[in-house]
Amino acid sequence: MRALCALAVLLGCTPRDYGRWRWAGAAASVVTYSAAVTVGSLDGEQACDAAPGQLECPRLYDTLALSLALTGLAGGLTVATAMMCYQTEVARELPEMGRFASGLATP
Repeated sequence: MRALCALAVLLGCTPRDYGRWRWAGAAASVVTYSAAVTVGSLDGEQACDAAPGQLECPRLYDTLALSLALTGLAGGLTVATAMMCYQTEVARELPEMGRFASGLATP
């Protein structure tokens, strides 16, 4: 972990403690994935009740594009949340290795 922290500092990444934002990001990811699965399961289903004498409703749900868009959004949220968690860990490691990262001391 120390090597990753030093690499992050050398690359100019700004470590921050995101606190509750990472939990909000994780919750948003779960909700968005759930919505994508729910919307995707409706794809091709009947959109109305059959009229008397009909076996099937002529209108069907076409939700595949929306489901794929929600899945992409959820993936982006997941990556952003992972980066927030990583940067929070880097921020927690830096105080103890601050002198090493700045080049004032050796490990």
